[in-house]
Amino acid sequence: MYNTLESLNATGLVGLLQTNSDATILFPSMIIVAIWAIIAMGSFYATTRRYGQGNFMASLTVGGFIASIIAGIMMIIPNFMPLRVLVITVIIEILCFLVLVGESSLKNE
Repeated sequence: MYNTLESLNATGLVGLLQTNSDATILFPSMIIVAIWAIIAMGSFYATTRRYGQGNFMASLTVGGFIASIIAGIMMIIPNFMPLRVLVITVIIEILCFLVLVGESSLKNE
């Protein structure tokens, strides 16, 4: 049996997000990727404008940190976001951080 819009309660924000999550499995992942990209690009261009040079890996790390926090908060909504989205977000954020640390240690030598 398929879920229809009549069977879902869309009276609040949770219902609105739950309806999109049921209709499109990638909806939570798209939200997290969009947040990550907006934060990372905003941070990169802000530092570029302020200091004349931006650090893209630092911006990706900041975006990943914020996206991981938001993904953790979105896990509170029942059946909205699968656990694998949070795990993948945290793993990619840790990898960006490790590349940033390795990049900065190479510059210091």
